[in-house]
Amino acid sequence: MWHSHRQQKLYAQAAGNATDAGPQRQVNEYGYYRPDNSEFDHINRGADAALGYRNRNPGNVRYDGASRWDGMVGNPRQNDFIQFENDHYGIRSVARNVLTQYERGDYNTISGLLNRYAPRNQNNTQAYINHLTNVLGIGADEALDMNNPEVLDAIVPIIITHETGSNQYTPEQICNAVRDAMHRQ
Repeated sequence: MWHSHRQQKLYAQAAGNATDAGPQRQVNEYGYYRPDNSEFDHINRGADAALGYRNRNPGNVRYDGASRWDGMVGNPRQNDFIQFENDHYGIRSVARNVLTQYERGDYNTISGLLNRYAPRNQNNTQAYINHLTNVLGIGADEALDMNNPEVLDAIVPIIITHETGSNQYTPEQICNAVRDAMHRQ
């Protein structure tokens, strides 16, 4: 079971921030909303920015040649990094990708998930596993419930940080995109 007091505290803070943040937004029956691009104006997209931020794809999700992702821009070639129309869809793609890997196989541990999400032929998978397990304070082979939004709220920003070198998103933006990913296929 997932037991990270630090991450639970961050989630609670994010949930509190969501209710206190700015103007009221129209949310759907699942409690999330689709933000416009102005909510992401603070993101650095300059020439020195990580590719994931320039593409609005902070998880560096690659195109598989068949899927049509919500918010995908253009027609990428197979194995190209996807570009999204806004960061919400890019963050959502990270959560949706994690959920899809979890649902398709025995990827209910950090080790299992990252061996699939970040294969050795493209990444230093062990360093990636070490990064997530160190931040979360769990073992690499400890079972996780990826259908628990709190688990995804904790994992998604760490993946973003590992892929781009930083996480420029607010907890509210992460939580919102995770909820969207969990309620829409």
